[in-house]
Amino acid sequence: FENARGGCAGQACSNHRNSHMPALFSSRCQTSFADMTGETQKTTESSAQNPAQCEVYFDGACPLCRAEIGFYEKSGSKACFTDIAADGAAPEEVGRDAALKRFHVRRADGVLLSGAAAFAELWKATPGWRWLGHMAAVPPFVWIGEGLYRVFLIFRPSLQKALRAG
Repeated sequence: FENARGGCAGQACSNHRNSHMPALFSSRCQTSFADMTGETQKTTESSAQNPAQCEVYFDGACPLCRAEIGFYEKSGSKACFTDIAADGAAPEEVGRDAALKRFHVRRADGVLLSGAAAFAELWKATPGWRWLGHMAAVPPFVWIGEGLYRVFLIFRPSLQKALRAG
């Protein structure tokens, strides 16, 4: 089992094998399914039928981001988490630097989302948050969420500094 610093992590990833991962997800995410030890042996038939619904790219060097991803992992999110800062496995479409500046999620069908739409997709894959994910994915909620996310991005560097200092 690899944690967020090593690529795929979280409940979904600890319960699935490489063969159940859609080919559209990164090779790093797929490889971690095959490379797991111990946890792979605990794979159940029901978990094998419910592969990761999305791949989340996050900035593992950001303490705020790590804490939030940890929350989703503990909540049983059916997502695969890829730490861009540690792995360098950024989405090809945007590259590493751009991916570190905004939150990105790749859906199982290969579509890459960012910002509020990406959060909505992650929430759809997280028990207890699915209702919010479905609501936040449609106008006008996705527009409002994107506006709020862009405001957050202005303050993110200051929040990161405060968390690192504290």
